[in-house]
Amino acid sequence: MSKRAVNDRSQILPFPQATDTQFRIARCFALLNEWHAALTDHSDLCDVLSILVRQTGAQRITLYRHTSAKAQTVAVAKRFSCCTQLTVGRGSMLDYVAREKMRELALGSIWSLSALLEHMHDPDPGIMAEWDGASDIHDVSLVILDLSKDHVDAFEMVFDRPPVTNPDIPPALVTRALADAWALRAPGLIARIIGQSQRRLSRPARQRTDILGPDNPFGLTRSELRVCRLLVTGEKAKEIALQLGLSVPTVRSHLSSAYGKTGTGGQIELITLVNQSRSED
Repeated sequence: MSKRAVNDRSQILPFPQATDTQFRIARCFALLNEWHAALTDHSDLCDVLSILVRQTGAQRITLYRHTSAKAQTVAVAKRFSCCTQLTVGRGSMLDYVAREKMRELALGSIWSLSALLEHMHDPDPGIMAEWDGASDIHDVSLVILDLSKDHVDAFEMVFDRPPVTNPDIPPALVTRALADAWALRAPGLIARIIGQSQRRLSRPARQRTDILGPDNPFGLTRSELRVCRLLVTGEKAKEIALQLGLSVPTVRSHLSSAYGKTGTGGQIELITLVNQSRSED
């Protein structure tokens, strides 16, 4: 099934003279709409996580499923400016709370790394191995999405600066809504995404490659690759549409999808990312 392009309304005012609170409420509704679309397999989950990255100012968001005492990566989104390599976390926080805090977990609850470390009697080896010495990290938050007998689903938000918040909109309101929607996801969706993510993230951690090349590290579709290759040569949307026999809205849809998959915020960031990947290939 072909997927629709995610509509990121993070920077769009809902109406003239909207207050900051009204603007943020509108963003939350837009995020929830896209979250529902992704969970019913109508759009890409990584694209929606990228919206959450931009709205919260997170450096990286990783969605995990914890089964059999191990956290598996489901999807990853990052802030473009933090690095050009898609970093993959270890899921040590989820491993720890699933093992030590299971009775205290609740849907939509938010667990911070700083609070866990403060109340931890003995340092957890997994958490210390992943986060000890990470001087560039402000804090890490873990949001619980699902508590089943055989698994725990959660997403981890890594912040290198204080998160973007508003006192009139407590984060717990949004995270609980995300968790409630998670229960309505399409059957088999997560297992399917895990398989796709493992193929996408299987290349060596420090290796860089042309993101529009044969390795296709971000899993762009053939159409997205064709559009992006013309974009980086300096072609505009109308020119790309003429060359490929597409409509301008279709070209923009492919570009929007590519922005989400690569974690870039627009044409300039995407072109910069491509040039960086090629210069260090």
